[in-house]
Amino acid sequence: VTVVAQAGAVAASARVRVDSAPPDVPLVLVSCYEDASLDVREAASLRRSGMLLAPELPAGMAVDAQRGLVLVAAKEHVMAVDLRTMRAVPSEPVHGSRFSGAAALAGGYFAVTDNNAAKGAPGVFLFRIVDGRPVAAGSVAAGETPEGIVAEPGGHIFYVTNINSDEVLRYSFDGHGGARITDRVGTGTRPFGVALDARRHLLFVTDNDTPYLSGARSHSGVEMFVLPSLLRVGTSVDTGSKNALPIGAAVDERAGRLFVTNEGDSNVIGFELPTMRRIAALSTGRLPWTPKVDGDAGRLYVPSARDDRVDIFDTHTLRRIGEPAPTCSYPTNVLIAP
Repeated sequence: VTVVAQAGAVAASARVRVDSAPPDVPLVLVSCYEDASLDVREAASLRRSGMLLAPELPAGMAVDAQRGLVLVAAKEHVMAVDLRTMRAVPSEPVHGSRFSGAAALAGGYFAVTDNNAAKGAPGVFLFRIVDGRPVAAGSVAAGETPEGIVAEPGGHIFYVTNINSDEVLRYSFDGHGGARITDRVGTGTRPFGVALDARRHLLFVTDNDTPYLSGARSHSGVEMFVLPSLLRVGTSVDTGSKNALPIGAAVDERAGRLFVTNEGDSNVIGFELPTMRRIAALSTGRLPWTPKVDGDAGRLYVPSARDDRVDIFDTHTLRRIGEPAPTCSYPTNVLIAP
């Protein structure tokens, strides 16, 4: 199409390509924080299907595969994407919030974290998608600066990391819009990322700390907790240098491996589960953020925010798959949409 803009006697035009919805195949969606867009690609070939405009600062995403719906957390909004039509609809704004993480829950609900929240204030917000539009369904308190979120299979239990109150919270969700805190466990300093191994009943939390922030007592790394007790196993495991800044985590349950991204070291570290034996250090672009595992395909996707690219690795051989895929600006999160 041709878009024409006119202001008084001055006019200008630009040609814009509008793509149809991709075919009924698995997709990879990449959210780009700086230019408010989603990069949509076919999973098998990583060929770009098109781009979607999003609200400001799009970050975490979650999918309801049964209904073919995706929810995107984006500052004061969330956005619903219908995977069949690629129609994208934002919610009404929640003023003062900065939505970051997202998880799909039972009953067609989604939970998103607000990393502007103070301790004890509403920090997790619940939404449903009704007639294509996200509708607020309630909220529940969290710790200070809630960030990472992951739900157990079935969506009745979920976990949230709280960066500035050094804790992970467990929530029970009733499937009808009601959630409550059931457990609260202290962590290391600045817990950011969180990942779940439901097969082995393990929860992993990354501590995004550095000596610049905490001085001599700084200890970044990844912690492992046993479920359902939420007891920590051993101590935090180093993921790299003192300035590694481990930020994101993802689990391939079939391969029995945990992957942790180090934004300071520009790599992703692979661990064998449940021993936590380090088995790989894979180079990425600068500032790798939240990794994502496609367990069916045995692929690991790592968005590198500073280099505007996504690296893909085989979770079994630990080898790179193809060349890094260029993306929109400052990619931070990846979603696999069946």
